[in-house]
Amino acid sequence: MLFVALMLADDLDEAAHRPPEGSAVSEIALTRIADRLEGLAQALEQSPPSA
Repeated sequence: MLFVALMLADDLDEAAHRPPEGSAVSEIALTRIADRLEGLAQALEQSPPSA
């Protein structure tokens, strides 16, 4: 029973974190976008506040 419950939990987690099939943006593109956004956020955090 525990094994089946773990398998089902894994399937639910995978379905929740996987992009839908046929999505317009690939996993690689999403990773690049996320990296660029993180870089932008770091740059904004390091820049001095302006008036």
